[in-house]
Amino acid sequence: MMPAKRITIGDILVLTIAFLLVVFFALRPFSGRAGDTCILSFGETEKHFSLSEDRVVAIENNGYLLTVEIRDGRAAVISSDCPDQVCVHTGFISKSGQAVACIPAGVILQITGDTGDEEDFRVG
Repeated sequence: MMPAKRITIGDILVLTIAFLLVVFFALRPFSGRAGDTCILSFGETEKHFSLSEDRVVAIENNGYLLTVEIRDGRAAVISSDCPDQVCVHTGFISKSGQAVACIPAGVILQITGDTGDEEDFRVG
């Protein structure tokens, strides 16, 4: 039988760094800046809407009907006749980089910055 190992300063340091990384990546989606453009992508179509203008948009794709509401600088899928309703339960989004997807309908609602052509990252 081997004797139990004691926790060292190095073990505590590694655990602390791992914990901080988990917290950082868990909170990162909530720390973005507010977007100002809503992009609705479905099929070969992509529509851009300003988040500063309140409106309701109906989209029919893949045999499903979705209703998207843009209000007070936020956007959400407020109704859908898809079976699982994940897109509806996601609620309103407003930060650049956030997105809602309705997989059965093939619709993606995405928030971007002022140009609508933001880069997530650049390689090379």
